[in-house]
Amino acid sequence: MDSERRTETLKREIDLLGQDKNFLQRESTSLEDKVRRLEDKLDRTELSLLESKKQAEKYMDRVLNTNDDLKVKFD
Repeated sequence: MDSERRTETLKREIDLLGQDKNFLQRESTSLEDKVRRLEDKLDRTELSLLESKKQAEKYMDRVLNTNDDLKVKFD
């Protein structure tokens, strides 16, 4: 009787551990997907930032060139 109870307890533990393992595998997969999406978003954001910096440099060059042109005209 005691060994039957012990066997039942062990079976329940094994079942719970199996459920925990499945849950953790699903969570892990979900988190890996989330990390992948966030890394992709980071890559796109970094590219966008670089493009914005290039555009800002072009505008700054235009402003400086315009200022130089105005100085030449006034001198």
